[in-house]
Amino acid sequence: KRSAQISTISPIKKNEKNKYCVYEARRAILNYAFQALSLNKIYGGTLYPENKSYMIKNMCMGFEIEGINHDSQWYNNKPIMGINYFMTKSIFIKKKIIDTRIDKLLSKKNRNLNEKKLSKIISFLHIK
Repeated sequence: KRSAQISTISPIKKNEKNKYCVYEARRAILNYAFQALSLNKIYGGTLYPENKSYMIKNMCMGFEIEGINHDSQWYNNKPIMGINYFMTKSIFIKKKIIDTRIDKLLSKKNRNLNEKKLSKIISFLHIK
């Protein structure tokens, strides 16, 4: 079982020219990991709800939720939840991530569908 963790950094100021650069980079990293390195799984994590928009876009790119970490970190003496996500080589191939245009993957319709999906997953897994 070969896997690796993914991480990318977003530009501070987004404009029309660079608005998809993080996701283009992620797709290239995924393609390289699955094709050249023969990895089977890529995983990552992010804070929620601070990075909700980022997580929704990751889901649009084909990532799936693996679970949540309650009290993942503490900020201003308050717990922050973390979300673990992943993509397998078979998901990458099945969803044709490499062949689909980034703007189509991140379309408003796709973002709305994944926002609803994320909300359902969080409400199911979140301890209140």
